[in-house]
Amino acid sequence: MYDPTEQEAICKEIIAHAAAAAEAVQNDPLTVPPDTEMGKKLAKIVAESVKMWEAFIGPMMQIAPALKNPTFEEEREWRVVRGPFSEQDAPPRGLCFRAGKYTVIPYLNFELADQDRPLELDEIIVGPNPDPDQAIRSVKYLLEAENVRCRNVREYSGTLRNW
Repeated sequence: MYDPTEQEAICKEIIAHAAAAAEAVQNDPLTVPPDTEMGKKLAKIVAESVKMWEAFIGPMMQIAPALKNPTFEEEREWRVVRGPFSEQDAPPRGLCFRAGKYTVIPYLNFELADQDRPLELDEIIVGPNPDPDQAIRSVKYLLEAENVRCRNVREYSGTLRNW
């Protein structure tokens, strides 16, 4: 979803739902009060956190991968996202890792096409680059090495500022 107006409407709806849930938590006393004053406070915080997860964080994490910068609409990018996971979940089989800017990022490899049929793409647009011809040749080499068919590999037509 690239339209900022649609993105804002969805986010406002999720925030309104979360605000209503937070208000309900404040007005909803715990059914089994803990023995100590500190226990009561802690139980209230836990209850609020669970409600906020259900009302805000969970829905935001589900919709966030679909909210995209309008500048990149030409790409018509798609994403495959799995999760979020709780600490109790076992890691998925075949989990791989790569270095991120601030943390290790888990990911799963998967096939985009059947083994007996090569992946076919309509177009790949190579982003702004100081040597676009070399970048395009490199992409074509990669496609050949991975047995991917692509009708057109071209240079991005905008400027770096638009990127």
